[in-house]
Amino acid sequence: MSALVRSCASRSVAGHWADHKYIMDNQPFKEALTALADALAKRPAEEILFEWFRSGRLVGELSVILKRRHPDVQAKIDGVYQEHLAKLGKRRRDPAAQDD
Repeated sequence: MSALVRSCASRSVAGHWADHKYIMDNQPFKEALTALADALAKRPAEEILFEWFRSGRLVGELSVILKRRHPDVQAKIDGVYQEHLAKLGKRRRDPAAQDD
């Protein structure tokens, strides 16, 4: 494994653990994730893996709930996502913009 690959991998892992620490230090998130884990743990392993994690259903369901309960927040998320897609499109069309 090259030094560059090791460096990128360790930064990715470090970023993951930094995010994990933030979430676990945030009491409302910790409680919500704990309740979700407890509910999922009652389901068969195959369902948890394939119907919730691998399929993306968990994120999709959270998005639907967020849209119903907090449409203003979902609208902001949608706007940020559209800006992100626009930036990606610009980078694909303009090779010089990839240096940003």
